[in-house]
Order: sequence, then structure tokens, then C-alpha cells
Amino acid sequence: MRRLALAFLATLTACAQNPATGGAMFSLVSKQQEVAIGEETATHYLKLYGQYQPSSRQTHYVKNLCDSIFAVTEAAADPLQCIVLDSSTYNAWATPGYINVYRGLLPYVSTEAELAAVIAHESGHINARHIAQAQTRSMLLGGALAGGLIYAGSQGASAGTTQAISDLGSQAVQVANSTYGRGDEREADALAQRYMPRAGYDPREEVNMIRAMQLFENYQTQLAIAFNGGKPPKGPALGTLTASHPPTPERYSNVVGATGTPDGSVKLPAGVTPATPAADPQGRARYLQAMDGLVFGPQRRFGIGGHGYIAFPANRIVLNLPDGFVLDYEENEQTDAIGTWKGAHPQSGVTFRVAVIKAPAGTNPAGFVQKNLGFEIKDFQRLPINGEKGDNASATAYTGTFNETFGSLAYRIVAIPLPAQTDPRRDAIMVVGFTFPDKATREAEQSALLAALEKSRYLSAEAARKWQPLKLHAFTAAAGDTVSRRAQKLPTGAMAQEWFRALNTLEPGEDLKPGTMYKTVEDPNLPLL
Repeated sequence: MRRLALAFLATLTACAQNPATGGAMFSLVSKQQEVAIGEETATHYLKLYGQYQPSSRQTHYVKNLCDSIFAVTEAAADPLQCIVLDSSTYNAWATPGYINVYRGLLPYVSTEAELAAVIAHESGHINARHIAQAQTRSMLLGGALAGGLIYAGSQGASAGTTQAISDLGSQAVQVANSTYGRGDEREADALAQRYMPRAGYDPREEVNMIRAMQLFENYQTQLAIAFNGGKPPKGPALGTLTASHPPTPERYSNVVGATGTPDGSVKLPAGVTPATPAADPQGRARYLQAMDGLVFGPQRRFGIGGHGYIAFPANRIVLNLPDGFVLDYEENEQTDAIGTWKGAHPQSGVTFRVAVIKAPAGTNPAGFVQKNLGFEIKDFQRLPINGEKGDNASATAYTGTFNETFGSLAYRIVAIPLPAQTDPRRDAIMVVGFTFPDKATREAEQSALLAALEKSRYLSAEAARKWQPLKLHAFTAAAGDTVSRRAQKLPTGAMAQEWFRALNTLEPGEDLKPGTMYKTVEDPNLPLL
């Protein structure tokens, strides 16, 4: 009885009114524990990606906007750090005491009001204490699962039965947390609509933020189809059910229902001064001017992908590619890994992936790949890679095919030696894996692929230092400017218009308006090609 009373007392002390939501909040996580969770999480990702150029105008701009939004929230007195992470991922998230904006999100935002909506949404997560609620759910559901397993064991259940219960229970915890997570996202959207007008931004601009997100998702879907040989990829079995956010069309409808549709004006409560100038009501020009020159794509040490090439300055090699490939990059949450570069040729259905694998010094790339890939590679042939003039880093790559094991798909592997740059005891092997829709396509396309790769080259140390990341560039559309003309200048061999529209939140069929500012991506390495 005494234990029951103590448990009841603990439950009472865990209940309190949340000043942001106005409702009672049950939490088994103290404010101090919540802050510790936030600091640990933020520190992990800061170590992983680093902070993007702390003294840059882009970082100052984002931090100042973040401070102005958080200052009008219920938790304004609490300490907050706004961090711009040096990551190409399209993301922003909050953890207690921190709002983290990824550099990769900023190119796909078009106005200050849209970024204000993102930051107001993340401020809503902090003020509603969603991390504490998620931790509490996990503790309660985890305790219930443990109790169920103990009971099943006491009743003589077999090991297989208890494992099945464990698997189903873990899946139930995941689904329950995700369902609540979608509720958290709706709540954060609602709180954003409160904070934005307080800070001088029209809450209807959250609609434009979600529309930009939808167009980015559409572009990512088109990329996924290209990387899947022209076929829509199959998602996870519980894809929609376990998504942390409500589907974007649902979010769009919910926000439109709550705020109405933006019409180009600024709608604020009486007495509130707009945060944006009358001549630039959404802060479009101010935002794009601040973002001009922002690094685009992965950090330089992970590679630079442009039209017809991928340069790896840290590995002192430039891969030459045939025309018609669109590139994509996947970050790897390991500080010493370059991640994975991918390429897709939408017209032929050919795709490739590039990985760098560490190997002992002096390793033969052909033997290394044959031993470690897990497939029998045949028809190995030499593929010479040239060095810069005056540099003796030239070497021989190897390429071969292996029998398909997945339907009609056919493959070719290219293994390129990378002499050690920093550690004389180790070399590295760059592996380029090509996937063809079938053997006939491989026979038709592989000669052009290999001919292009033979024009790849090693770089001298001096030449490697000259390669720079792609940059975001703001411009004002002139008379005669069109999406088609501007897209042709993007550093890509395919899907240029789709990319340009995603960058500028332009719907299909919508064209440029003279006198309006837009953004593009420029390649400073063209003189080096």
C-alpha cells in the first residue's frame, strides 16, 4: 500500500501546466534532465558536422532571426543557442536549449518569412517540451513491454514466443511514438502561428514554407525514380504510419484552414510592426542577399559534384563522367567517411555509386575488390588514370563485370587506387559501381562510360587546393529570363528544370517574373575543367 501511495504521489508531482499549450503535462523527465538531453544531442551533431562558417553573414542572419523569434515565446527567459550545422542535408530540428538549422535547408527557402516559420515551428517544439513528453512515453511503454515479457516467461512461454512478443512490442513502441510525434508536429505548427505575428511575420507565410517543402519533396521523388532505373521506389512497409511528420499535403491543408492563404500582403494584429520592409513584405530580397555566396552541397573534404565530374580534393582525384548524369550525395554519420556519391542517367536508366574504402599500403585494387566485394568479378581490364603535368601520381585502375543476382540488372565495377595522402601505412581504393537495367544496356553504354572515366585525373597538391565548393547565387530576373534558360546554367547534366523549380519554389508551368529576385547554383571550378 505504501508503494502505491508513493507511486501516486510521483504521478501527481510529474503533472504540471504547460505555459505554451495551456494544458496539463505529464512528464517523468525534469527540466534539468531535459536540458542535459538537449546539450548531449546538440554536442553530438556539432562534433559530427561542425558549425558552418561562424563569422559568415549567413550564420549571423540565421542566428539573429532565431533570437528574434524565440524572444516572443513563453520560454524566452531560457537560454537558447541557434546553430547552423555545416551539413548539406535538408533539415532543421530543435532539442531543449538548441535550434539546429542545417546549411542544406537554406537554399530551398526563398524568403525571410518562410525561414521565420521554420524557426517558429522549432521554437514550438521547445516550448511544448516535446522531448520530455517523448522520453516519458518511451519510459512508460518500455516498462509495459518489460512487464509483458516477464509475465510471458512466468507462464512458460517459449523463447520464440517471447521473442515474437518483444518484436511486436518494439514495433508498437515505435508506431505509438511516431503517432504522438505527428501530434507534436501539429502542435508545433499551431504554436508557430502564435509566435510569428508576435515577431512581426504574417502567420500565413507558414503556408508558403510548407509549399516549398512540398516542391522539394517532389524533386526528391523525381530523383528517387531516376536512381531506381525509372521506377517508383518501394518505401518501407510502415512508411506512412511511422513517419514523424504528418504528410505534407495534410500539413498544408491544416495550416491553410488555420491561417488562410497568403496573398502577398502582411496581415498582423493591430499595433504590431512588420519585421519586413513595406517594399519587400516577405523579406525575399533581404533573405536572398544574405544567402548569396552560401556553400552548396557537401563539405569540400567530402567532394564536389558538378556537370560531368566529381572532384575529391582531399583524395586528389577528379572523376570525369559522361554527359546526362544527375548527381546526389548521401552523408555518412561517421566523421572519417566521405559519404556516398550517386549518379543517375534518366534517359538510359544507368546509375552509379562511389565509395572510398581504406586499404593497406600497396594494395592491388583488383585483388582487393575481388576479395572484399562478395561477388565473382570477371573480365578485369586495366583503365589508366592520368596525373597532372609534373605530378607522378598516375596509376592504373581496374574494371570488371559480375553476374547479375537481382532480376535483369547488370553491373560493372571500377576500382581506382588512391595513394596515401596523410598516412603512409594506408592507401585507399575508390570503388565506382555501375548498375544497368539489363545486359543489353550495359553492352550499349559501358564503352562511353569507360572512355569518360579514362579522362579522370589525379591532382597535384597545388591543383587540389584550387577546387572550391559550389555556391548559391542570388540574381534579379531580367526581361526575357525564363526557367529554361536559367536552368541550363545549373551544374548538372540532367533534371535541371526540376532542380531550379525546387530551389525557387516554382510550380510546374510557373515562370520567372522580371524584377524579382531568384537563386541559382554556380560552379567556381569551370576554369579548372
